[in-house]
Amino acid sequence: MTTGVQWSLRGDYLEACSCDFGCPCKFGASPTKGYCQGVIGFEIQEGSYGRVNLGGLGLALIISAPASPFMGNITATFYLDERATPQQRQALEAILSGQAGGFWDALGSLVSDNRGIKFAPIQMQTSGKLRTFTIPGVIDLVNEPLLNPMTQQEQEVMVTNSFDPFCVSGRAGKSAKAVCSDPDISFDLSGQQGYIGTFAWAGP
Repeated sequence: MTTGVQWSLRGDYLEACSCDFGCPCKFGASPTKGYCQGVIGFEIQEGSYGRVNLGGLGLALIISAPASPFMGNITATFYLDERATPQQRQALEAILSGQAGGFWDALGSLVSDNRGIKFAPIQMQTSGKLRTFTIPGVIDLVNEPLLNPMTQQEQEVMVTNSFDPFCVSGRAGKSAKAVCSDPDISFDLSGQQGYIGTFAWAGP
């Protein structure tokens, strides 16, 4: 049973994963290395949980799965913006745990090992074609466009209407830097798949 509270979140999205460019998971295929490691940064531009305003806050999700994430057995760790008030923390915890229904409720069935929620300073920045996401000492992401192999010029490669449950449409790119140093899940995915876009979720 969900909390029954109306909620919605929308904002900017940045992802790095262990796949090669053009992550096949977005099209329902198996990850290029057989397993999935990934880190996703979110910046909420507009959001609410009942009367609690959630705009301006950041959050992150770190995952590891032995095969396609759609097959489950995901180990996950969450980070929430340390600036969140107690009421905002309670609201985001209800959403991310699936208790508030919607997208995160469905995702919860795929997570077999939830390492919980941690709080830290979070910052996302967009400068020209670059987008960065940082949690000091934990996550350092830099996303840039792909280079056209024929011209060696940057090119905006767009993905639309994919199976990605977080961000259906966005720009496929390269993770110029993608280092995750969480105590529970750590990896370096620099040089691998990168992806930016926007997200929009609501519930229950």
